[in-house]
Amino acid sequence: MKSCDDIDECAEDNGGCDQICVNTIGSYECLCNVGFVLNSDNVTCDAMVFYCESNVGVSSFVPGTNETSTLLLEYAEAHAVDFDCVDGFLYWCGGIPHSVNRGKLNESGLTIEVLAVEDVDFAVDIAYDWVNRYVYWVDINKEVIERLNVDDPNEREEVVPDNPKEPAACAVDPINGYLYWAYNERVGVTTREYGIMQSDLYGQNSTVIVDGQTMITGITYDRKTDEICWCDNTATIECINVSTLVSHIVTQEGDAPFDITFTNNDIYWSSMNLQDILSLPRENTSMVPIPSELNLDGVLGTSAAFLCP
Repeated sequence: MKSCDDIDECAEDNGGCDQICVNTIGSYECLCNVGFVLNSDNVTCDAMVFYCESNVGVSSFVPGTNETSTLLLEYAEAHAVDFDCVDGFLYWCGGIPHSVNRGKLNESGLTIEVLAVEDVDFAVDIAYDWVNRYVYWVDINKEVIERLNVDDPNEREEVVPDNPKEPAACAVDPINGYLYWAYNERVGVTTREYGIMQSDLYGQNSTVIVDGQTMITGITYDRKTDEICWCDNTATIECINVSTLVSHIVTQEGDAPFDITFTNNDIYWSSMNLQDILSLPRENTSMVPIPSELNLDGVLGTSAAFLCP
């Protein structure tokens, strides 16, 4: 009696799959990590882009399509969202009342866990440190950055910079151990200073790396290029290499950008004027920005899924 041995197609070059290869009897299947969707070629994966709508909640869309999914209807007035590449959580802040939350991405949406609500006054931006497992947020009414241990929410503290300036947005580089925040510092009755600070994860050893002229509404750390990128309240999106401090303009056609995020191949940002998510390919930022045509309602913060380095 003859017998047949199954060939494991995943054993060689991951079966040609972009992310996950699952061997089956006589065949195989390509799958994607949490936060990614399988393309029509059944091989490659695209990162989902997440965004907040002040009148709706937290939603996601698949780049290149108009396919959207509302993940959280009950969190209208959500301001900002960030992705956890280790465990597949979304972290977000805002809401009524203001709070700091997370939810596990699954087929039915999000399983919600409130991390902090007491003494959260007006949380407007959020960043997750997936190495040390702390979530950071900016409370503009209290003029502070706070952080919380997601494994022990009772471990919560203010980040006290040695060069304090009024924070407006934040980002983290957990691998290299840096915290970044944009500031809108009052220096007179009608005068403000704008810029971006870099510090360690406790707010110490801080320095100004961007001395700006316009209000910065959103910042993000681009792991691919080792750059901090930001958008202002006019039309400009700009980046600076945190090692060389050489900056460059990405586009001046942002149309009132509010927040910015990156996938492996593209740049995405929320446009307050157009109420849409706009994008540009990384390799050709001289193009006219591409609208997603999502017809949003009060779009605010945005983030994208990524694979941990």
